[in-house]
Amino acid sequence: MEFEKERLMILNMIAEGRITAEEGEQLFRALDASEVGDVIPSEELTDVPDESALPPVPPVPPIPSLDPVPPVPPVHAVPHVAPVPHIAAIPHVAPVPLIPAVFPQQRQGSASLVAALREAGIDRLTLSDVQEMQINNITPEYIREMRTLGVQPANLSEWLELRNQNVTPHYVRELREMGITDLSVEDLVELSNHDISAKFVTDMHSLGFDDMSIEDLVELSEHDISPKFVAEMRNLGFDDLSIENLIELGEHDISPKFVAEMRNLGLDDLSIDNLIELGNHDISPKFVAEMRNLGYDDMSIDNLIELSNHDVSSKFVAEMRCLGFDDLSIEDLVELSNNDVRPRFVREIREAGLEDLSVDDLVELSNQDVSPRFVRQVRQALGDQVTIEQIIDYRNQDIDPELLQELRASGVKME
Repeated sequence: MEFEKERLMILNMIAEGRITAEEGEQLFRALDASEVGDVIPSEELTDVPDESALPPVPPVPPIPSLDPVPPVPPVHAVPHVAPVPHIAAIPHVAPVPLIPAVFPQQRQGSASLVAALREAGIDRLTLSDVQEMQINNITPEYIREMRTLGVQPANLSEWLELRNQNVTPHYVRELREMGITDLSVEDLVELSNHDISAKFVTDMHSLGFDDMSIEDLVELSEHDISPKFVAEMRNLGFDDLSIENLIELGEHDISPKFVAEMRNLGLDDLSIDNLIELGNHDISPKFVAEMRNLGYDDMSIDNLIELSNHDVSSKFVAEMRCLGFDDLSIEDLVELSNNDVRPRFVREIREAGLEDLSVDDLVELSNQDVSPRFVRQVRQALGDQVTIEQIIDYRNQDIDPELLQELRASGVKME
């Protein structure tokens, strides 16, 4: 690359403190302009130092001599004071030696870094690049060791990204020992971002998962699938779980504890698909236990899913039982809930005077929008002998209950 030598020389001069960062920036700009054929105004190049023309550092001037100290006037004689008993003499304190000056070993370090960067194919930098390298501790040793391990970042940004994500040579070496080779910078950053350690890979290998891709590892981490999870599921009889099975179980929050509790409630023969269906419909062991306590102790997976799909809760079943509906089947529960027949509706219809109601009666009343208020008004107009069928018929014909009452009061017989 053109002006490569000059750019490296400027970096060395900045690192060694021979020119300031601002002066280096001007030199970089001059080189950039030369490459594209631009002419930089002469005023922008004023005072830009040239390495061969840098003035020598002036010698440190001698310390000026101090004025002589005037003689100390005589002190009047002080009467002798007897020494104070029992006080030990103060020991002599040796003078503190001067701290030797420490000079930074920048020349050798910067030259080594420049060489390492050139080996990595990076021979053009800005001042902000230099600052980023210093901040992120990009050292020659780091660059060379990572390249020896087969990591080949394409540019300085990728080197910085590796450092920012704490991807170390030790981490890369451990992954390679587990058989995860040919890792790109993106792969390493992704693995480090998801806290995937070499130990995790080792433990999964010991469980038989020795052909995992980077995507597999990331998916397992995102769904909190640990080697412990796999081992516990195997203890429950799930010996042939695939990566896809594990990820799907994690997506639906199916834990080994969930499986064990379901089995204790009588759901023994559960497949992976069954577990996923239960999790997908938010069917908890608590719901199954409450339904069993209400007498539904022989429910299938399909029954549980149907109840969940129609929002039938254990509370709904218990309230309907308190209203006298003791022998409701799964189909009855689904039909009542599906037609929006709630315990409150049943209670208010009964209070309006209709007490002997079947499931079909309740469903019909709800479907025809017969309210408890309408029932009460019709019974007041026509008497207690009115039937459910008549009430539904009046509702379908949109007859006003007040009109019925007026007709009856005038002697009109309603049939």
